[in-house]
Amino acid sequence: IIPRVGQQKLAASCDVFVYLDDVQYKKREFQNRNRIRVKAGWEWLTVPVVTIDGFCARERIDPDFMKIDVEGWELAVLRGARETIRRRGSRLTLFVEMHPSAWPLLGTSKEELLDELRAQRLEPVALGGTDDLWAVEGVAVQLRRV
Repeated sequence: IIPRVGQQKLAASCDVFVYLDDVQYKKREFQNRNRIRVKAGWEWLTVPVVTIDGFCARERIDPDFMKIDVEGWELAVLRGARETIRRRGSRLTLFVEMHPSAWPLLGTSKEELLDELRAQRLEPVALGGTDDLWAVEGVAVQLRRV
């Protein structure tokens, strides 16, 4: 995966830059495989997927900042980050880009997301433009500890 230019600049300014998401994959399905061009022709590349909790535990890191942009899989990623979010508490600055139009296609809903936020004691806060968090597609909200 080659990050966009803005992500490359962000990565260059960080001690650790994590580019991942947490989605329920089926083994050998298209979601975790990419076809890439190599000298000998086309080759399939399998991309391993790990939860944020799993990654942070394995790498022994405690993030102070996370921005999640996973095109509709927000609920799955937040579930896979429960321990990290709990452990970091108010020391963690957390932003999530919301894609509510994708949720029904992925089998989730606004109510399920709000239930997860309540369970994690997180409150979504609009960053500007609108007070209706669900009115605009792909806009980041900050999730704050309550």
